[in-house]
Amino acid sequence: MKTPIYDKLQKLKEENRIAFHMPGHKRKEIGAYPEIYGYDITEIKGYDDLHHPEGIIRESMDELKKVYGTRESWYLVGGSTLGILVSIGAVCKPGDTILIGRNCHKAVYHAAELLHLKVRYCYPDYDLKYQISTHIRPGEVDRCLKKYGHWPKENDGKISCIVIPSPTYEGIVSDIKGIADISHKYDVPLIVDEAHGAHLRFHESFPKSAVDCGADLVIQSTHKTLPAMTQTALLHLCSERVRVSDINRMIDIFETSSPSYILLSSAEYSVSYMQNNVHSVEKYVDKLSDFRDKCRVFRNICLINQNSLEVYDFDPGKILLSAKKKMISGRELSDLLFDRFQIEAEAACRSYCILMTSVADEEKDFETLYQAIESVDRLLDQEKNRKKEPGQMETGPVRGNRVMEIWQALDLAGAERGSETVFPDQGEGRISASYVMLYPPGIPILVPGEKISREMAEVIEYYLLAGYNIIGMEENKLRVLSTDE
Repeated sequence: MKTPIYDKLQKLKEENRIAFHMPGHKRKEIGAYPEIYGYDITEIKGYDDLHHPEGIIRESMDELKKVYGTRESWYLVGGSTLGILVSIGAVCKPGDTILIGRNCHKAVYHAAELLHLKVRYCYPDYDLKYQISTHIRPGEVDRCLKKYGHWPKENDGKISCIVIPSPTYEGIVSDIKGIADISHKYDVPLIVDEAHGAHLRFHESFPKSAVDCGADLVIQSTHKTLPAMTQTALLHLCSERVRVSDINRMIDIFETSSPSYILLSSAEYSVSYMQNNVHSVEKYVDKLSDFRDKCRVFRNICLINQNSLEVYDFDPGKILLSAKKKMISGRELSDLLFDRFQIEAEAACRSYCILMTSVADEEKDFETLYQAIESVDRLLDQEKNRKKEPGQMETGPVRGNRVMEIWQALDLAGAERGSETVFPDQGEGRISASYVMLYPPGIPILVPGEKISREMAEVIEYYLLAGYNIIGMEENKLRVLSTDE
């Protein structure tokens, strides 16, 4: 893939332009990171405009289309969050009904909040042993479309689109082709949040990308699994079911009008790197395979994989570590790796922690990680098996009981004396007035408008007591509606 944005920026210093325009640093090395200031520009002459691309950005977008085989592709400066807002905004009108996976990222819920959408859920399978939401089955989508779309209830309305996360944060991939076939049978566009799958198309060992499986819109974070800077993403239009003009209109609304050329060129370069460095990608795949083979000898720590979870497909680039047999939580395991070896895991969950890999990981990194896990595994040999504490492990999936729409609950909460705060053990039966979620990954445990069940309250209490990063609470209290109906 050619890199016209990156190449043009490399020549900027040679042009000796005098900058009487923003940004305020004027490309002079007086800021925090002087080595990059010379490349930070606005839409100056000859450098195109992301919101109306006709030059180098248009050329690069055409290259991107070729790499991913799409009808149109966009660079996004605003992460996959921006791509989700744009995609839902392009296919839904205010007040429409939307079907989403309950394990979707918070950005999907925020889009529903902004557009006053009626949210209906389809649910992923759940692995009880490791407490992981897994894949969403095509049959579950079909069931929901029959319930909400084909025979709509009074005032419910036909489903306007479906949003599915695949791969999930844990690397679990759903049968997108099967889901797409069903959604299109009902003439419903399918949006796939493939934030964790920008790399999938670059090697046959990875699962198939949703781009190749019939999805209509696919969002990918280049910064998650490609060698790109944080906040960069891609949006792919893969069918005729959505108009390019609608996407462009939503991008104008949701994306900054002053996008960073450094970020743009970083996203562009990362895709080019993956395409042009086949040998490096091959070595990365081999390193992953060798690492997984070596880790089979551990007695107390296991690498969760596709067979462990019995899922449709799985991204081997995600390393899920569990010491559940010793009753060690994901938080404790993550802390051991960091405190003893300075290995920073991506996230910690109840019975496992997640480590993300990419083509940038070197052989020495995998070797250091292996030695660290081996050391922790030996350490756990010396520890007696703990007794399971109430609420510590093996709870089933928490399913929300929606009693009103998200925006309705938030509107009520915003009224005078519309909400109050209670401790989780006092929340059972109350209606949530806020989102509550672990961050990362930012998937809501509790959504505004949902009635709080005892199971929800217990899960939230567990996370609080175990020291997880819970957002959406106020001094360890839940915000609920004052007058629950």
